[in-house]
Amino acid sequence: MQGKILVLDAIATNRIILKVKLTDAYYEVVQADSISDGIRLARSLTFDLVITALSLPDGTAERLCRKLHAAPGCEHLPVIAMGSGADPERRLAILRAGA
Repeated sequence: MQGKILVLDAIATNRIILKVKLTDAYYEVVQADSISDGIRLARSLTFDLVITALSLPDGTAERLCRKLHAAPGCEHLPVIAMGSGADPERRLAILRAGA
């Protein structure tokens, strides 16, 4: 295995596509569909990377980054936020939050 990746997206198809592609590259993939589930998983398992959608049912990628980096043991966990339609101000806010 190359590493363990947490994929967060409300759309199951998006999670499945990422899981298939990353698993083919020998990554272990764990999926979540909300910030609350993602934080719970990040606290109980060790991940090398988080890939998240810009918007989730219970918040945004910015909120996820802030909550995740405030959790013990997750302070330096890298986060990639993916999506379309984000304006430059929102992108900067997500980057400032730690993505």
